[in-house]
Amino acid sequence: MSHIHDTIEGTVSSKHQITIPAVIRDALGLRPGDKIEFKLETGNVLELRVKRPKPSETITAILEQFDVSALQSETNNNAVAAVRESRWDEMVG
Repeated sequence: MSHIHDTIEGTVSSKHQITIPAVIRDALGLRPGDKIEFKLETGNVLELRVKRPKPSETITAILEQFDVSALQSETNNNAVAAVRESRWDEMVG
């Protein structure tokens, strides 16, 4: 991540929204839909953190979009073991 040494200003809109400047978005790797955590500290200091989901949460969310009931049925709910067995059979064939 690049370091930003200059102060960058933003303006609060009438809806109490602020646009994060492009240089900050780029430095943080922000994408639409990212969650931001704000922490107000003493002396008008605001800490901003990007909240990224754990990789396992991302994978789970992706997999939940698919109907895997047929795969579960074919593999007795153990697709990993089924793939390993299949690959083993191919190797020793």
